[in-house]
Amino acid sequence: MVVALAIAFSKIALVALFVMHVRYSLHCVHWALNAGIFWLGSMMLRTMSNGLTHEKWRIE
Repeated sequence: MVVALAIAFSKIALVALFVMHVRYSLHCVHWALNAGIFWLGSMMLRTMSNGLTHEKWRIE
């Protein structure tokens, strides 16, 4: 699963940098992209932490 996620994130990075021209855009676009990545990461972290601490879904 880790390898699949690494491949997916590398594909996302290539599409954002070259197809969407983020590499050559203004700094405000970079800030917006970083804010979106931070938001997505925080939502994923909160979802995983809820799943790990919830009694009903705990894997033992």
